[in-house]
Amino acid sequence: MGVARIAALDIDRPGVDPQHLIDDLRERDVVGVGRAGVAPTLVQPDPLAGKFWTAGATDPRPPPRSAILVTMPSDSNVFETTTWERDIGAARGTRVGAAAGARQLGCTLYELDPGGQAAPYHMHHANEELLLVLEGVLELRTPEGIRAVGKGAVVAFPAGAEGAHRLRNATDAPARYVLGSTMRFPEVAEQLDTGTVLALKGPADGWAFPEGSAGDYMALTAQALEADKAT
Repeated sequence: MGVARIAALDIDRPGVDPQHLIDDLRERDVVGVGRAGVAPTLVQPDPLAGKFWTAGATDPRPPPRSAILVTMPSDSNVFETTTWERDIGAARGTRVGAAAGARQLGCTLYELDPGGQAAPYHMHHANEELLLVLEGVLELRTPEGIRAVGKGAVVAFPAGAEGAHRLRNATDAPARYVLGSTMRFPEVAEQLDTGTVLALKGPADGWAFPEGSAGDYMALTAQALEADKAT
């Protein structure tokens, strides 16, 4: 758990019982409650002194409304991340969406050194992706050709052949970007230059089949039936 954040909930709207909310927050190990701009009152001992606000802390915002102040974990920061789940030399990546608690949306942060590339030219049959360039300039390959996309660029990659893409850092400066995505699994992806097919049951979890390794469906099913008879 990192440095605490402060969240404000309106407790003056009709039908809200502030004391009921306070009692509920006590049961959830919230450190204290108060009004925006005013030092909060401790409702129970501070369990992580120095990492959460204490009785002397104040909300730096102006006091627009009544509020309940709650402790929250530190957020991921795509500009400050320096630890990576995947490191392949000139390319690094980490799932910031999962780290933030996302379940139905994926978001991965990538950093590329000059010449770096995190994935080959590929397409997804089930999932759509969205690119946001944070720093530097990337070389983007799509079915329409190759073009440069710079800081602030947003590009969508729909599921299917029209969304095929590849990103490479062809400059002499570092580049950083995020790819957001739907999270539909199981799913099939293809690496188009080699014909490799990926059968995925989850993020980075599945099987890879090189081109030419596919068998006849009915023949394989017949083999499975025969194998089942032997059990």
